[in-house]
Amino acid sequence: MSLNKFDIFTYQLSVIQRIQLNLFEKQLSRDEMMEKRNSFFNEIFKQKLSFYHRRNKLNYKIEFQSKDFILLRLANKKIVHIEREFHRESFESEPSCLVGIYNTPNTQYLLVESE
Repeated sequence: MSLNKFDIFTYQLSVIQRIQLNLFEKQLSRDEMMEKRNSFFNEIFKQKLSFYHRRNKLNYKIEFQSKDFILLRLANKKIVHIEREFHRESFESEPSCLVGIYNTPNTQYLLVESE
């Protein structure tokens, strides 16, 4: 059994604008938005999402989701060219990688599986 290797990145969910559209039932102050930012982020992953790379929609599957951690498998469509006995063939492939999102009020990590 091989172990997966991950590159780990940090990110910060913070309010950068004071403009608020009708996203919430009532107008929230900046402090209220900062207090609830992680729950807003987690709610996004309960919806039907779409991920894109260069205008191509990527397949994904949520492998695990808890209050603080989301693990998903993300696949990128590629064309693979194989040559056998001087004949070239093309196949569609969808190599995937695991993406982990660790999201707590004080710490946010993004883990991307590396080779």
